[in-house]
Order: sequence, then C-alpha cells, then structure tokens
Amino acid sequence: MKIFFQSVLLLLVFASCDNGILGKRDSAQLVAKKFVSYMKHHDIEGAKACCTAQSAKMLDRIFKIGGQAFLEEISDNPDMRDSIVGDKAFVFFKNPPKPIYQTPIHLVKLDGQWKVDLLSK
Repeated sequence: MKIFFQSVLLLLVFASCDNGILGKRDSAQLVAKKFVSYMKHHDIEGAKACCTAQSAKMLDRIFKIGGQAFLEEISDNPDMRDSIVGDKAFVFFKNPPKPIYQTPIHLVKLDGQWKVDLLSK
C-alpha cells in the first residue's frame, strides 16, 4: 500500500510540472491554430506569443495594414495537415468548401516549443 501511495504522489508531482511526463508541449498544428485564431480575433498580443521574436515585431506592421485579412477565410475548426522535418514545420489548412489544402504557416522549434516564423523562406 505504501508503494501505491508513493507512486501516486510521484505521478501527481510529474503531472503538475509544466510539460512533465503526463503533459506535452503544444504541437505545431495547435500553435498554428492558436495563431490563426488570435489573428482572426485581432488579438495581437496572443498572436505575438505564438511567434518568434522577429516575427512578433513584424506583427505590429501587419495589423496596421490589415494583413491579417488573409486568415479570415480559415474556419474556426479547419482540417489541417503538417509537414515536420526536425525543428521546422509547415501547417496547411483546408476549409470544407475548397478541395485543396492552403495557407501554409511556417513554424520553427525553439527551446522545445513551436513558434510561428513569418520571416522564413
């Protein structure tokens, strides 16, 4: 019984730690989806949190010229697929009325977390 309680206690400790054994960091798809949602709802601070430092600086200019409008066509719950190679990823969105995947968003993994990189080629 003592071993059982120690195991449960250890499990709770790991579960409570940020991204511990039971938790996991956000996937590239989840970060891209959050980014699109923040942009669609004009939440610049939320969108910046999903980006690399250089991309976050660029977002101010994008919002000033209304550049987030290209994301308006993405539905709130789109079909997605990703292509991940090492620390780089592309996430593609597909809306039901259109038969193809579109709107790729490039992400890079920094310190174990996926970040949107608007400046990559």
